[in-house]
Amino acid sequence: MVPVLRMKTNFDQWVGEERHEQWKCSDHQARRRFVEWAQNKIAVVPHIHKRILFSDEAHFWLNGYVNKQNCRIWNEANPQVYVETPLHREKLTVWCAL
Repeated sequence: MVPVLRMKTNFDQWVGEERHEQWKCSDHQARRRFVEWAQNKIAVVPHIHKRILFSDEAHFWLNGYVNKQNCRIWNEANPQVYVETPLHREKLTVWCAL
């Protein structure tokens, strides 16, 4: 989707300033250990996936505020947008599990 929008509009997407830690080799090893553990569990208990609970939550602000982590601005140049928000906003939190 992103390459198509970029081709048709000649716009780039801009996201607010955020810093993320770089992945480390130890992260890869930890993920590998988890995969091996999961494969061993599946071999012992074939239906273990039925015991796993996947959950997520989302916040909906009642004043129309949008979480900047999920917001993308499409424009030819970085708009340097700053939005002033109150310290404590009214919100509704929704939690779901499968």
